[in-house]
Amino acid sequence: MDDTEFENIYKIDRVRLSQYYERIKNNSKEIKPINNIAKFLNNQSIGASFKEVFNTLKYFEDKIVDGKGLLDLAFEWLRAQKIRLEYKKYLIRAQYPNNDLCLAVDDSIYRFFLDYDHYIRKLFKKEVREHNFSALYEIFFSPFDKKSLIIEDIVQNHMHNIPTHYCGSVKIDTRVMTLREGLSNIIVKDYENVLFARKEEEKTKNCQTSTQFKQTPEISCEFNGTNIERIIKTYCFNKLEILPKTLEGSITNFLNSYFSVLYAIR
Repeated sequence: MDDTEFENIYKIDRVRLSQYYERIKNNSKEIKPINNIAKFLNNQSIGASFKEVFNTLKYFEDKIVDGKGLLDLAFEWLRAQKIRLEYKKYLIRAQYPNNDLCLAVDDSIYRFFLDYDHYIRKLFKKEVREHNFSALYEIFFSPFDKKSLIIEDIVQNHMHNIPTHYCGSVKIDTRVMTLREGLSNIIVKDYENVLFARKEEEKTKNCQTSTQFKQTPEISCEFNGTNIERIIKTYCFNKLEILPKTLEGSITNFLNSYFSVLYAIR
């Protein structure tokens, strides 16, 4: 998938977002750009605190390729939220044999995150190491209710799990390993939430079905001729024409009520 196709699938309104950022920047000209970008992200409902966003931007600031900047990284953080939304929609519908968590992880990575990995790496310098990418993925795709997203701690956790391997001067492709390291815990937790929601829904359905079987249908023993009575009174007092369809419907209701009462009495 080329970059244009990827951007169209997970589209963000870059023009509108740029205009909004410019308003923030113009209102805070004395503040450093990184502070304005962190404020911009928080105002776009990125679910981490200002400090966590600021520190993440600061950590990756010197790792971005020449010609790009932190605002580009901020836009991709917002695009990541679009990807997370689509991935979660898919996961809700997905069915795996025996609810296999490993299969859920691999399926999600191959369907959504391999293309993203290919796309996002173009924003970073070639020498950026793999543990930095896995840390970035954990930050970008973590649910908003996670207690803390401290970039230094996250990088430290990933540093020894995903080493960057070289064969001579050629960097070995370990992208799938990097994605698994950064995303496995997130995907497993999301799928476990899906399974829990399905079980709760099944319980609710079973309770409703059980209640329906236990309840004895009640048959009203009251004869209801109010509908046709109202139509006749309307005609007598207001001299309004009764449409054939209306009259037919009221007679049907009248007869249904009559026969229901007759059946109940018997």
